[in-house]
Amino acid sequence: MVVANPPYVTPNEYAELDPDVKDWEDVRALVPGDPMDVDQSGLSFVVRLAQLARELGLADGESTNLPRLVVEIGGAHQVNGARQAMHDNGFNLTEVWKDMAGIDRVVLGYHKT
Repeated sequence: MVVANPPYVTPNEYAELDPDVKDWEDVRALVPGDPMDVDQSGLSFVVRLAQLARELGLADGESTNLPRLVVEIGGAHQVNGARQAMHDNGFNLTEVWKDMAGIDRVVLGYHKT
């Protein structure tokens, strides 16, 4: 199982972040790659994690009720992209968990046979 809290803030979101976050956290901990990068989705780490999980064999083998890939995301606007990255890499079932504020926060990838 891979569990990750990767950088997922988009460059546009970073520009609007509260100073309490922006002034405390290193930009590299929040925004994947260069904050001015052309990839505006904030999902480049999630895509790469799904690829690596597949390479590690986590997206195949025996079916299990446990997720094999668990990643934090920034909200509903990233759900479809995270799910697609997982499906593209062999995770044939995904689930989304909300945080205490009701925001889509975690996407789980399973391998079911």
